[in-house]
Amino acid sequence: MTHGPLTQRSFLERMGISVRVDALARSTNSETTRTAIRDSAKRLTDQLGMGGEYKVLGMTSAGRVKGLATAPIWPFEVREEERVDDYVHMGGAIESEN
Repeated sequence: MTHGPLTQRSFLERMGISVRVDALARSTNSETTRTAIRDSAKRLTDQLGMGGEYKVLGMTSAGRVKGLATAPIWPFEVREEERVDDYVHMGGAIESEN
């Protein structure tokens, strides 16, 4: 079975890139390094660049465990949506609407 494709931006956001970027930025005392970390993440997730151009495709075996055949395959399929400020919480991942 195939799942997706998702844009690189959606995939990375659902996998928690913003949380990781924030943790890395907090871990350094150098403003130059903080800026480099944030700029790098922006480059990976920019919808007009890599974030929109590159795609992620997931694959699972056809013989999935009985009872899980209808379960969503995270991060490719999400069922819940909850808005928090200008972010959308998608079943375990946060996706910016900007």
